Amino acid sequence: MAVASSCPICNCADTRRLRVARTPYLDRSLLYDVMSCGGCDHMWCRGEASPEILTRIYSTDFHGSSQQLAANGDEARSPVVENAWTRSAKLASQRSTGRLLDVGAGNGYFVNAARKHGFDAEGVDIAPQAADIAARSGAKVHVGDFQQMMNLSGNYDIITMWDVLCGFPDPHRAMARVRELMAPGGLFVATVCDRSSRMARLSGRFWPLLIPPVNLHYFSRESMNRLLAAHGFSPVDFRHDGKSVSLRFVGQKLMRTVGLASLEPSLAPLIPAGWRATLNLGDIATVVAMRNRSDAGDRT
Repeated sequence: MAVASSCPICNCADTRRLRVARTPYLDRSLLYDVMSCGGCDHMWCRGEASPEILTRIYSTDFHGSSQQLAANGDEARSPVVENAWTRSAKLASQRSTGRLLDVGAGNGYFVNAARKHGFDAEGVDIAPQAADIAARSGAKVHVGDFQQMMNLSGNYDIITMWDVLCGFPDPHRAMARVRELMAPGGLFVATVCDRSSRMARLSGRFWPLLIPPVNLHYFSRESMNRLLAAHGFSPVDFRHDGKSVSLRFVGQKLMRTVGLASLEPSLAPLIPAGWRATLNLGDIATVVAMRNRSDAGDRT
């Protein structure tokens, strides 16, 4: 286990504090040290990240934003449903069948899309409210922390984490659990914040993805590969896909990023909830990796 001042990915002691970031959620007085590793170029936020605070964040309005819901309440036309369908279709083109677990399943949109593409899909999420919504649509979503849950059957062919891995305080613990639950030769697919991107470098402290504790880790290709290798995974792809976004949601994130969160209630409604666009800033990487069929898995 790495000591507090070392890199949480490669355990390198060559780390430095870049700046301080303020959370945009709940108690905005919470501050986080933004740290960087000179060994693997990983960046992370050091500060309050208890399961209690994460559960509170995800159990409030996180899954009810304009990114999740369409203007007229028709969820089938929401950006997150469109993204779920696009992602599951792409996954089906790579591996057409199998048992799939979606970690951080939220309202169950990706689980449902994956089922329609032929996967035996289920999910897990820490927010009971999201799981309730998922159940009403027919999606099977377990409630709890997948790192500790004993009722997941394991031997999954595919495990997905859409915008989730960066929120785990200890990525090694999360990946150890992924490996434990995955069949040899299975696929791990995740979207992560790419700290090496031009957008991240140019934005600095105003990078919209710098939102602890929802995002605590910001990967480089090197740090991602080291994390995967430590748990018996071989990288398959590291790409940057665009996704559908609600323009109101983008406006809200921008206001929070520049410290104008107090203006959200008055300004955000001026942007029609139904307005959306396809956005690709190159700062969110889609990572695909395969669990080695025979591996001892180095332990970190």
